[in-house]
Amino acid sequence: METLDDLLRNLSSATAEEAFILTIGQFIDLAMEQKSISHIEQGIFLLEEWLPKVNTSKNKVLCHYFLAVAWEDKRAYYRHKKTSDWDWEQEEIEHALINLRLAEKYFQRIENPKVRYLQILTNLGNILDSLGRPIPALSYWNQVINFDRKFGMALANKGACLIYHGFNSVPDLLFKRFYLRLGYEDLIEGITYPIEPAAAQDFKQRVESIKSIYPDIQNWEIHLHENLSKLETNYTNWCIQNVLFLNPIIDVHTYDFATWDNAIVALPDKELDNFLAQIICEFRIARRFFYRSVSEKSISFEYNENIEHKKLSFRIAYSIFDKIAYLINKFYVLKIPNTKVNFHTLWFLDLKKDKGLRPEFINNDNLFLRGLYWISKDLFYAKEGFKNALTPEAKEIAKLRNFIEHKSFTVDAISGKSDFTYSISVDDFDFKILNLLKMSRESILNFIYSVERKRIMKK
Repeated sequence: METLDDLLRNLSSATAEEAFILTIGQFIDLAMEQKSISHIEQGIFLLEEWLPKVNTSKNKVLCHYFLAVAWEDKRAYYRHKKTSDWDWEQEEIEHALINLRLAEKYFQRIENPKVRYLQILTNLGNILDSLGRPIPALSYWNQVINFDRKFGMALANKGACLIYHGFNSVPDLLFKRFYLRLGYEDLIEGITYPIEPAAAQDFKQRVESIKSIYPDIQNWEIHLHENLSKLETNYTNWCIQNVLFLNPIIDVHTYDFATWDNAIVALPDKELDNFLAQIICEFRIARRFFYRSVSEKSISFEYNENIEHKKLSFRIAYSIFDKIAYLINKFYVLKIPNTKVNFHTLWFLDLKKDKGLRPEFINNDNLFLRGLYWISKDLFYAKEGFKNALTPEAKEIAKLRNFIEHKSFTVDAISGKSDFTYSISVDDFDFKILNLLKMSRESILNFIYSVERKRIMKK
């Protein structure tokens, strides 16, 4: 069996780029097995030093994937030394998330072994779920399961997520039972496929735990009938396909009563209720405008109504984030002056990142509130301390918004470059709007889940 020193010697003699990167991957795995943090950090250093020299997308995928693994290993090593698993700021997770997203981005450009792609998507789901973002996590796991249902880590993690969700966030009782039952089934099936031994043991304990609470769970009848033909419309099908209804079930299955907005939660006063209803209404308008813009054929790009619908959809969807911050400020009694509430800054003392998190959020174990904080990290904000967004396109989307709101902006058949006018292709603009709608939907639902979680925590 090769030792860490053997692998380092192999690195010095490796001539092919791919062989060099794969050897570092082996080195990192062995370092984690031996719990050698110095060697894990050495692996990170070697990959980060090598990355600028990498020429092919295939090898960039490998570099970013192994960097993500190394940062996750570093997080796992230090976890037992930290005061709490509920630290909201976790540098290792930020690095792992950025590298997995870059690995996914480069993977799109190449023909690569599918198993690596499934690992990337599964790990993205795992990280996002741990941060309190179950909606994109479920989306990643569903992609894996649709390609290969026997990919046990994705199926079992999805099951565990649904069970936690069922216990802790979904307000509707029928939806809770649906999440618990489906999560149990996925977990039971997932552990029948090849899974890492430590994870398999944890999943088996979760199965036993839910069976001890609900011994008859396998006999539950969930009356959700798939009967889309009665509701079938082009708009409904489009919302289903793009997972845009404000309904927890649609993240899991396209049952007929997942085909409308069912974002309901009991808030403590009428002002909050009315404002949440306003946000939901605005989201529905943004969604409808975008649907019209992609479903109706246009004759030209010049002063076209469909283009205006796209712009309105983009603007409304982006505005929802600060409105969610406004809700958080009042519901969680942060007492930030209304004129200063902002989705990027409300988390910090005196609204300044260098002063650290507000005491209300430090080690707060409301997972879905923490998820909102991590959603804010995916958006670019042009203020000192906030410029390092965790999504590769965040800065470009912020620039796009600025041009739509204040400057010259056009949509053309292809993208173009100009200092005066921001020009974007239809396909690229549609892609960005759809992602923005998904994030604003996630923010609305995460706020609702955080309210339900807070109610449960009070019991």
